[in-house]
Amino acid sequence: MPLDHSSQPDFQLDTAVPSEEEILRRDFPSIGPGTLDHFSTGVNLAALAYVVSQVLSTSEVPNIEFENRGGFCTGYKFGFQDGKKVITRIPSKSSLDKSYIESSVATMCFARYVCNIPVPEVFAWNATHDHIIGVPFIIQEYVDNVIEAWRGWESVTNDQRSCLFDDLARYHSALLSPLPYPLHGVGDLVFASCLPINSALSDPKSYTVRPLRMLLPSTPPELFMASSVSLSDVWQQLWSHHNELSLCDSGSHVNRETLFLDDDEECDITTFTTAASQMRTYAESALRVMKQHPQYTQSCLVNYDYAFRNILIDPKTYRIKALIDWDDIHVMPFIVGVNFSEEIKRFITFGLAPDDDYYREGEFYDFPPNEHGTIVGAVGPDGELTGRDQFGKSTGVDERDERILNTTYRERYIEALQNLDPRIAQTNMWRVRRVVLKAHVLLKIGGAMWWDKRQWLNQILV
Repeated sequence: MPLDHSSQPDFQLDTAVPSEEEILRRDFPSIGPGTLDHFSTGVNLAALAYVVSQVLSTSEVPNIEFENRGGFCTGYKFGFQDGKKVITRIPSKSSLDKSYIESSVATMCFARYVCNIPVPEVFAWNATHDHIIGVPFIIQEYVDNVIEAWRGWESVTNDQRSCLFDDLARYHSALLSPLPYPLHGVGDLVFASCLPINSALSDPKSYTVRPLRMLLPSTPPELFMASSVSLSDVWQQLWSHHNELSLCDSGSHVNRETLFLDDDEECDITTFTTAASQMRTYAESALRVMKQHPQYTQSCLVNYDYAFRNILIDPKTYRIKALIDWDDIHVMPFIVGVNFSEEIKRFITFGLAPDDDYYREGEFYDFPPNEHGTIVGAVGPDGELTGRDQFGKSTGVDERDERILNTTYRERYIEALQNLDPRIAQTNMWRVRRVVLKAHVLLKIGGAMWWDKRQWLNQILV
């Protein structure tokens, strides 16, 4: 099992190890005080270097470099003369909750040792501040000689894309596989309590599910903590949470800031309360639909940050070498886990037919418009058809081509998933998914989206 360094190590700190500020100033020579504070995590790098050396069984002082900074954490790379490398992930100061550390580690271990998904090995971790390193951390394998899958995506061959889609479908299918009992419900995967140090990480009994802790996509982000692992309870708690945030003065007025209302946009308490009530009714109907199709409600692992930036590939073969960033993966029903990476579901509506299903079905980002046709592209500055007119404004050609291309990619990806999971080949699955995923998205985003979709909610509930 990965080491949980919860005790303070007894050692003399090596003065040859630079501080975090020295690393940042070295790697970013023009960094200013504000940016320095923004990037700084407060980590004691000398203490962390000691732990890294211990887990790699070396006494060598490592070379430390700033690697990256994501939404949740900052990465530092530790390299040794013998070629060994690790990356340490430390929560950013702006991260609202440090408790995702254990869930991230447990999910990585489950994916690696139970699901056989290529995930970096975790060598050590700690989810607390109560030690000499000073901050929570994860020390994990550094995957070398790879690129993120989005690099060069537009210029790769069809064979390379097929390799990537096949690999993605295989690992996505593994995540969608039903979790064994008792890993059911909705929440976060963590290690079972009182887990012995020699427990087999390939044994599902080494894990358990705790109530959901999730950052909601608001501005600024909010931490939502559920008190139950029941989907109906979680949905009710999300509804109550967002409904309370959307109101002020003991519920007598709407909170215009929370609802992102324009200065001239009218929104009275009665109309919003009606929209909130309709949202609740829609969620209840989605739960009834799920109850009629229990084969789609089995608990699995669902990735809420499914994007090419979290996929490391071999630049020559385009085969997947590792899946990274496991901070936003939760235990959820299968039906909300059938999704696409950001890159193949993005679209621009310019030039889209006004009667397209996308508009009739509520204009949800997770349900991009499917468009078929011939890719035409820009003919050139003197041709009869270009992506830009003589004034430099878009003609809609490029946007249409992108929608057609991404429709083709999604169909190719669905085909690969269907070959691995018969549930995805069922036509009624897509109908059930449409109802349930919309309810789930509406409840995650909250009152601003209920207000925005109020006419659609009223239409489908009439």
